[in-house]
Amino acid sequence: MYIITGRLESRSVFDASIFSKIFRKHKRALEKEARFSLPRLRTSENICSLRKNNYMQYDKYDRQAIKSLSPSAITLFGVIETEEKGEIVDVPGLCSALTKVPEFVIFSCLSGNGEREELGQDLGVLFTTNLRAKAERFMDLLACAGFTGRLQVIVDDTEPVKFWNWGKSQSEITTWCQMVIEEADIPKNWEVKLWSGLESGYAMLIDSGSGLPSYSEFYASKIAQVKSSVLFHKLFQHIRNFPNKGLQMKNVSVEKATTDKLVQYQFQQLVLRRMMANGVLIQTETPWEIKDPLFHGPLGNSFGSIIHPFERRR
Repeated sequence: MYIITGRLESRSVFDASIFSKIFRKHKRALEKEARFSLPRLRTSENICSLRKNNYMQYDKYDRQAIKSLSPSAITLFGVIETEEKGEIVDVPGLCSALTKVPEFVIFSCLSGNGEREELGQDLGVLFTTNLRAKAERFMDLLACAGFTGRLQVIVDDTEPVKFWNWGKSQSEITTWCQMVIEEADIPKNWEVKLWSGLESGYAMLIDSGSGLPSYSEFYASKIAQVKSSVLFHKLFQHIRNFPNKGLQMKNVSVEKATTDKLVQYQFQQLVLRRMMANGVLIQTETPWEIKDPLFHGPLGNSFGSIIHPFERRR
């Protein structure tokens, strides 16, 4: 685990007893993931000594935020800190969310056949890879530490039209995803939301005279800003190195793909800030040094803090 000085260090927040049944439940699934797993735990007590020589790089503002946490909030923070595989983004923001009613948000990226413009009969990478077992385990740990909410799983059903440039209508893709949700095996403490539904809620705010921009207005206002940013060039290099085959078939340039993707992330932040209070993003995309700033970075509209309870992928 990561160790800090001060109030957190003096509290017994890593009570091994609350973790024992979770490790028993998930032991078999985790052992199948040897390539990505943490060092094997022979007993649940080992959670208290895991990574004991590693230190999270907290500054004075982070430490102040941690010291202000209530006993219940600091227990949740202890679980998050223990499971963190990288560095928590915006520790004060995380602490603020934990003192209220945090909403843990995770995206499940869709996949499909770009040539035939067909989606798979699933809800994306979270449901078709070992991420599901890891996410279930993490949420069980939070539940044992006192979290009573549900994991907010977001499936971006607008991506095929907005980013992949498919010729199908948005209503057709949304209807397909809704049908898949009805048939899917979804954990009881998960709530799956389509991005189009969140956008509809956001659109109602626009109609109420809030002065918020529509997607097209937001896109037009952001193009110049994103193209001149350092983040644009980093994402440009990443997309060039790992091209989307579907976009290649559509003859979409790397520059346009980068612009569209960057604006898409910025708009998602704006919507999430309005539609989900006290959000905490569980990062599933890598590399973190490129993907994290897309949701919390120099371009503004940052949604919330970012945590990394799962190992890097790709």
